[in-house]
Amino acid sequence: MEQDNYMMVLRSEFHNTNTESKLTAFLTKYKNDVRVDGKPYLYCGIMQMANFTMNPYKKLDYFNKGKQALETHISKYPQQIDARYVRALIQSKAPKILNYYQNIQADISFIKKNIQESDVDEKSKSTMLYQIGLIK
Repeated sequence: MEQDNYMMVLRSEFHNTNTESKLTAFLTKYKNDVRVDGKPYLYCGIMQMANFTMNPYKKLDYFNKGKQALETHISKYPQQIDARYVRALIQSKAPKILNYYQNIQADISFIKKNIQESDVDEKSKSTMLYQIGLIK
């Protein structure tokens, strides 16, 4: 699968992970993927697993594992639109008690400033801009 098509499919599947079974299938499909561009979606998916467990320790474990991986990724690739996009989404929905909301506005500004010149496909650009527009 060529890179552009790969990312289009991955982004689309990511936005369709609204149930535990869909999220588990997404994580299983991409867990051994070595493509750097797709990794932020995997890390975000790990954090989202916290939504599907009742155990508070597991919730925190899922969240922290995904958060640490995503933050490490962003420190290595700070110009990657997809990484900044998923972080903005996660931070906007994370409970304030987790103290993970500091980068929302900076990420949104970065995306708006850089997305048109990025290699993100047009449909995904529209989706990203729409989704970040919903963030309060």
